[in-house]
Amino acid sequence: MQSWIPSPGLGQLKELIITYLNTEFIYYIVIALLLIFIVILIFRGIHKKSVFEDTRAFLLLLLWGIFPIMIIYLISQFSSRWDTRYMLFATPGLYLLIAFIISKLTFNGLIRMVLIITILISS
Repeated sequence: MQSWIPSPGLGQLKELIITYLNTEFIYYIVIALLLIFIVILIFRGIHKKSVFEDTRAFLLLLLWGIFPIMIIYLISQFSSRWDTRYMLFATPGLYLLIAFIISKLTFNGLIRMVLIITILISS
């Protein structure tokens, strides 16, 4: 059934996240941070270090920041619900996820500050 809002493609999903993050540059920084953090969690898990608290907080923020967008994306494939304003409630989770990842990275304080300042300036 055709509606006035067309079903989104993967490009529109990426554009939505870029819109919420303000620039494509921050989008790629966030993707890189997510991958680095996941590798760190896997590495710490392999070496039997305690990662439960970090993993739990990470998953909760990931669910808050990404899951609602993905659910609406999937629903929009069958029923038109795709509009930026419908997913605005996920942005606090997305920004808290970014802050959490930066705070948990094992880099020194200077690299963390450069990341934070880069994200703030790019926004």
